[in-house]
Amino acid sequence: MTHSWTVGPEITVSVDDEGPWTFTWAGQTHRVATLCNAWRVHTGWWQQEVWRDYYKVQTEDGLLCVLYHDLLRERWHLVSIYD
Repeated sequence: MTHSWTVGPEITVSVDDEGPWTFTWAGQTHRVATLCNAWRVHTGWWQQEVWRDYYKVQTEDGLLCVLYHDLLRERWHLVSIYD
């Protein structure tokens, strides 16, 4: 079962030039093994602006998930975990 959130829980992320390489969620740190995909969403500038960088990653412990960096608020969130 896939778990998805509209906003997602806030997480702590370490990044390098290519993107996230570790993130901490629910007190557990996960190391990124593969960056599967990355994309940017910038919309709603005329009303409620959304500007985010999304990353689909697979961790060393087998999680496949989507993280996003809210570029307006400088916060990271976990938005989906695939089973």
